[in-house]
Amino acid sequence: MKDNQYIKMGRSNDADVRISDISVSRNHANLSIYEGDFYIKDNNSKFGTLIKIPENIFLLPNRILALQLKKNFVVFSLRKTCWSILKCLK
Repeated sequence: MKDNQYIKMGRSNDADVRISDISVSRNHANLSIYEGDFYIKDNNSKFGTLIKIPENIFLLPNRILALQLKKNFVVFSLRKTCWSILKCLK
């Protein structure tokens, strides 16, 4: 799989990864790779797409963590090291 290409996942016969489960939509999600990172995009499936994160995610200085939760897009970044959450919120 090269950059800007994707794998179709779902119940349909033309899916690259076919999942025979009634809770999976025919065209459920796409899996792609961009600059060495994997991305999964839900295609407005009825029950959505869930990803289990098996370990803690650490925020690193000067790195951005972006998450999409339904229609909301949340971006986290660490600007400075704080030992007190109250000081960091100022």
